[in-house]
Amino acid sequence: MAQPFRYVVQSGRLVGQAWTPPPLRPGQVLVEVRGIGVNRADLLQVKGLYPPPAGYDDVPGLEFSGRVVDAARTNRWRTGDRVMGLVAAGAYASHVVVDERHLWAVPSLLRDTEAAAVPEALTTAYLNLVWRGKLRPSEWVLVHSAAGGIGSTAVQLIRLLGGRSVGMVGSDHKAQVVQKLGAHHVFNRKEDRRQLQKRLGTLVPNGMSLILDTVGPGWEAFHAAVSAPGGRWLLIGLLGRLSESETFPWGRFLQKELVMKASRLRNKPPEFKASLMAEIADTVLPAYSEGWMRPVVDSVLPLDQWTTAFEKLKKGDVIGKIVLQP
Repeated sequence: MAQPFRYVVQSGRLVGQAWTPPPLRPGQVLVEVRGIGVNRADLLQVKGLYPPPAGYDDVPGLEFSGRVVDAARTNRWRTGDRVMGLVAAGAYASHVVVDERHLWAVPSLLRDTEAAAVPEALTTAYLNLVWRGKLRPSEWVLVHSAAGGIGSTAVQLIRLLGGRSVGMVGSDHKAQVVQKLGAHHVFNRKEDRRQLQKRLGTLVPNGMSLILDTVGPGWEAFHAAVSAPGGRWLLIGLLGRLSESETFPWGRFLQKELVMKASRLRNKPPEFKASLMAEIADTVLPAYSEGWMRPVVDSVLPLDQWTTAFEKLKKGDVIGKIVLQP
């Protein structure tokens, strides 16, 4: 095996270093990384704004694909297996040590670079739509950042589960992509907010049952207005900027008896992630094997071009996920 390496956060940037993986404990697997999904959490970690959980070195990366190179301490996997999985940190590397329960077999239709774009987006979408949002067939879901990694996965997952989605995007090109993924309606968020609310009210007069919110500040009144009574508001990101002139619409929130839930996946205990991933493996992964769902990959770059990937993500030019290759 070639000398393993990883990219460590130092003074607001990433520095490549030689690395010796630690001895495996029971239930752990060593994977040679073939693809790394880029997430906004990676940008925040490099800036020092989102440190890894206790016990993890300061190496970004939450999801990956690759091949098992050491499975001596587990009965679930064998050397050479194609896998994709989750880690709380550490995927920006040539190799990663991972809990055997936090891996999925890569569906045969997916390339390694496509598989790297699946784990974080799919687990986040499923956690919020199914476990927290209790999505039921025929319910309407408003999906912000619908052309992004989580959003593009959510739109496909909603369709698979019998729901109906309205995508919010930032350009007409992104709208076309999201429409093809199965969204019933797609809106450009840059349009006049009042006109958007009026059009949405005409198309979905009973309101949105769920809102998958990656934006947060700035859209509170809009969300309260377009939600159905008893609607569930799922906050998973804070891309919006809070203005002092904006106030939370507490009256409408109370009147409609809305439910807001916020969630993060990274900080969940291993048992929680294992249970979530086991359920997804049974209920959703077959859709990737059969071609009903497909990860959206914007571009594939070498790992040493992480700055280019980060800049592209910050500009909002990304459709789906950027994938890095060691």
